[in-house]
Amino acid sequence: MILYLDASALVKLVVAEAESDVVTRVWWEASLRSSASLSWVKVHSAVARRQRRRELSQSQARRARLAWATIWRGLSVIEPAPAVLRVAAQSTHRYGLGALDAVHLASFFAVLAKAEGGEARFCGYDRKLLAAVERASRRIVRGGRRAAR
Repeated sequence: MILYLDASALVKLVVAEAESDVVTRVWWEASLRSSASLSWVKVHSAVARRQRRRELSQSQARRARLAWATIWRGLSVIEPAPAVLRVAAQSTHRYGLGALDAVHLASFFAVLAKAEGGEARFCGYDRKLLAAVERASRRIVRGGRRAAR
């Protein structure tokens, strides 16, 4: 199974949060893990924000960044190619998504296209993005399979 993780899911792998155990489980169940290249910055931003708010100590933030570097190496990264950016731009109109969430949705579509009949799943925790994935998945049927959440 191919797993696409948005930044909200990836943060749960480096910072203990509600449902971190769920994300860890699906991470290990996947044969291939992917995310958009912008996740690199989004996860660093989330760790820095938690450190500024004193939710993470300096050493906890350092461990989270080291864990993130390791996790990053285990991802198949989707770059914002022109086709991905076109779909992302359309998604801002069709699904009312912000720019970064639209890039995640378009990147997931790219993963679906590469899955070639295999199962691809989306893992994320942003409600609006999840709703868009669900709506879009009803429209996308490739080779008799639908996207799974």
